[in-house]
Amino acid sequence: MVAISVVRKANGTLASKPTGLICVFVGATRGIGASTLSESAKHLKSPKIYVLGRSKAKCTRQLAELGTLNPSASIVFLEAEVARLRSVDEACDHIKSLESSLDLLYMSPGVLAMGGPDCLDKCFALSYYSRMRFIHNLLPLLNQSPAPRVVSVLAGGQERRLITDDLGLKHHFSLLNVIDQTTTMHTLALEHIAKTNPSISFLHVYPGWVQTDIMENFFNSKHRLSSTLYQILSVLA
Repeated sequence: MVAISVVRKANGTLASKPTGLICVFVGATRGIGASTLSESAKHLKSPKIYVLGRSKAKCTRQLAELGTLNPSASIVFLEAEVARLRSVDEACDHIKSLESSLDLLYMSPGVLAMGGPDCLDKCFALSYYSRMRFIHNLLPLLNQSPAPRVVSVLAGGQERRLITDDLGLKHHFSLLNVIDQTTTMHTLALEHIAKTNPSISFLHVYPGWVQTDIMENFFNSKHRLSSTLYQILSVLA
């Protein structure tokens, strides 16, 4: 594991980046995304950051903290249900109507699915389809940046064999299959897009086990397990 001192030193180098970078953060209202957003807002010089989330009202405190971290930062919150591709398209169209380039697209939305195909679409959408849609829609802006970067936090390096005759897992649903399938499809898609857009840096990141509220949300769902098991897994995460 990388030492926290190394991480903080790397974060500090963001101050040397050009002034006025344009960034889009998806899935940054909590967990890893929120921390990454805070560090980016803190260190970048006069950035303009679009934050996409379901409810601006629920993020009032977070937005206020971002303004305190860097008064020169312009933070624009766009309400969007990113599990729905139509909502993704609308958010991207709005951004494209306001900007001529994009320097960073950061994505870390996700949810743990369990219980059957009724959970499958949302899990797939957040881990794969909506992310690819964001990339596809915003490629014209990314290609106008002198040093564009796409960062997708999921499970890079943890790819497994695809179930090629059932890519959508309609007949092979399980929590592990969803994770493995979306991870491998994710990497393959990014590799394909990178070949046709060589000026853009694509990163599929696997942060390992970290303690966020994704486990709490999972155990608070209708598919509950014991609170004791939740506490154990929270420590392990």
